[in-house]
Amino acid sequence: ARGAPMGQTLASLYREGQARSSSPLGGLSSLLLPPGMAAMMGREVPFVAALFYVRPLVTTALYGDDGGTRQVHLEVAAGLATSALTSPVSHVPSVVAAYQQGHGVGLHRACQDIYGQGGLLAFWRGLGARTLTLAGTMIVVPNVMAVLLPE
Repeated sequence: ARGAPMGQTLASLYREGQARSSSPLGGLSSLLLPPGMAAMMGREVPFVAALFYVRPLVTTALYGDDGGTRQVHLEVAAGLATSALTSPVSHVPSVVAAYQQGHGVGLHRACQDIYGQGGLLAFWRGLGARTLTLAGTMIVVPNVMAVLLPE
């Protein structure tokens, strides 16, 4: 409201907040479980499994059972492979969570809207970029942990 007196602007914001707090996505429930929280949990569980379960399996497959000395090319390969194997699972909840948080809608509405934008494939938009981003995490975090927490 450009040019509107400060009182009108604050009053309209207050009324908007009141309307939102009486809606299904407002009030105490949105404070305790904001839009996107359930989808974030659906994203984080596969991510943690990837980092602490899949990554060690991939590392063992690349290095063999004896482990050997860390080698940069094998660490990069392990991170990329882990991310390629696990990102498709954690990506869908990430897309839903981002949509919910960006639009302030519930889980059902977010899924309907995303599906309406391109069917099932719409849930995997941006998978390549996210896979590469998570590969960096899958490379860096295990190596930092190995330095900070030697066996």
